[in-house]
Amino acid sequence: MRLIAVVLTVVLAGILLVPLGGATAASADSVSDSSDEEGLLSLVADEQEGETIAVTLEADADDVAGYGANVTFDPDILAIDEENVSGVDFGDPVTNIDNRNGWVFVTQSQAVGDANPTLVEFEFTVLASGDSELSFLEDDTTLNDGAVPPEDIDVDLDGTEITVELEDEQPNDDTLSLVAGEQDGTEIGVTLETTVENAAGYQAFVTYDPDVVTVEDVVGIDFDDPVVNVDNDEGTVFFTQSQATGEDRPTFAEIQFSTHDSGETDLAFDADETGVNDESSNVLVEFVGTTLDVEEEADDGGGGLPPPPPEPDPAEFEFEVVDLSSSAVVVGDSIEVTVDVTNVGEQAGNYELTLQADGNSLVTESVLLSGDDSETVSITYTFTEAGAYELFVNDEPVGTVDVSESTSDTDDEADTDDGVGSDDESDGTDPADDGTDASDDGASDGLAGFGVGVALIAFVTMAVFAVRRY
Repeated sequence: MRLIAVVLTVVLAGILLVPLGGATAASADSVSDSSDEEGLLSLVADEQEGETIAVTLEADADDVAGYGANVTFDPDILAIDEENVSGVDFGDPVTNIDNRNGWVFVTQSQAVGDANPTLVEFEFTVLASGDSELSFLEDDTTLNDGAVPPEDIDVDLDGTEITVELEDEQPNDDTLSLVAGEQDGTEIGVTLETTVENAAGYQAFVTYDPDVVTVEDVVGIDFDDPVVNVDNDEGTVFFTQSQATGEDRPTFAEIQFSTHDSGETDLAFDADETGVNDESSNVLVEFVGTTLDVEEEADDGGGGLPPPPPEPDPAEFEFEVVDLSSSAVVVGDSIEVTVDVTNVGEQAGNYELTLQADGNSLVTESVLLSGDDSETVSITYTFTEAGAYELFVNDEPVGTVDVSESTSDTDDEADTDDGVGSDDESDGTDPADDGTDASDDGASDGLAGFGVGVALIAFVTMAVFAVRRY
């Protein structure tokens, strides 16, 4: 009996293990095959029936076990409710709908894959006659197989375009309007109003001239304060709000403007960013803007200080080179560049003028000028090396100056040669001086007696003169 029990146990174990092994092999084959799987995900439109049109989401691929798809549409033409989204070959999907911005997201999965399934049917409500593209948002759209774990299937996405007509379409009498109030000092209010019944939400993108007015705030009236985005540099304001229960013909909000200059500015809607919705879908409306004719500060009958004066314009300079003293000098000489400088701004400021040559700064002069003032500035520079210099002042051309070697070196050499000759002449003059000395000696000898005879005569004469006295 023990032997029979052992044999039965082995046999049963073998029977149980074979399917498990087979399932594991099949799963491995499925994973291997899924990496090469390719398919197509399409939107296929049916014929319009009354005020509705059906569109199916179809997959062209083997072993489809799950999907996610985000489909966009024109919210002015079509709308859809969650109850009008249903599964076909799969169960009803998890659905997320935004009729205001025009998209519907669906997703569903199952344990076993299907080949070429029709996944979902959308039944859109026609709001107005016209054309609407139905497209996929690629980043939000996927298809997967039945492998464990599931693998994505590479798919091409094929949207469609539908043309619908609304029978007995009523003319659009509803409006979304901007209504201007009276200016009060530097403030003026503009309200956003609609004639829509059961209005439950809105968004508005309004443009204006920011040189005339700027937005200070946007406050709710019949709705709560909106979410606001203001750009006073570009002259735009976007604001939006919604609520669960609709109201008839509400005044949504008030835009509070400040005036900055007298004049007119158009307040207009950007139609692509503006709309009204009721509790279930968008409502077609006609957009009515307005024009503001404002004063910089309207008389409100009160006192108060006058507005501060405008900020003066900053200093701004212009200059003109009027003269270059010389175009040819020698090393050691100076040149002078004359420049007229004008401050064309309203504030005082300091301005620097730099004399340049060959890309180098030679000398800089500074001048302080009041607003709307002018002055003539002289820039002087002495050259220390010979050469040809192309001059500029603050990168504006002045002219060329040729600088040559100084002539003082040549004069020094000439003076040295003259000194040597003078010494020679001085030596040649010495004999003349000696001659002069000889003359002097001769003269002295003559005075001594003019010779022997003359001396004797003089002696005798003196003796006779002496005897006669006695």
